[in-house]
Amino acid sequence: MKKSVLIISIVLITFVLLFCGKKDDPIYFQKLLNEMIETANEKDIDGFMDFFSINYKDEYGANYLVIKNLVKTHFERFDKFEVVYEDLSVYISKDENGKKTAEVSFEIIVTGVKDGVLVNEIIGESGHLEYIVLTFKKSDLRKWKIVKIDGLDDKNY
Repeated sequence: MKKSVLIISIVLITFVLLFCGKKDDPIYFQKLLNEMIETANEKDIDGFMDFFSINYKDEYGANYLVIKNLVKTHFERFDKFEVVYEDLSVYISKDENGKKTAEVSFEIIVTGVKDGVLVNEIIGESGHLEYIVLTFKKSDLRKWKIVKIDGLDDKNY
């Protein structure tokens, strides 16, 4: 009896580890984006920045601290954010060191809301979604972290 319970437990644990909660599929990244939006609307700067790698660096030279200051400015300026994104796609590969990298591309518009009124497009323009690519790398803690954003124009900085 004990042996069969042990075998069933091992099979269940293996199944859960291999097939449940897989963090390499588009649905996982869609949930991650939705968590980012929710965290932004809660104005939780530390929670929001937890999605970014401390090693963040983009084509404009912005690093983690620049992004944190930019986010802080937007959190102070707006009450909340209206976000629409579509056409999410995910491409996962391994870098030269064997670490997983995910390129998550989609079209997005982010609008700041103040006193219940849509005030200003932060990303994208009225009626025009902006195509961006978030590059994620798996951290040592097995969490996906944003290391770079491509496609934003310099008005976003």
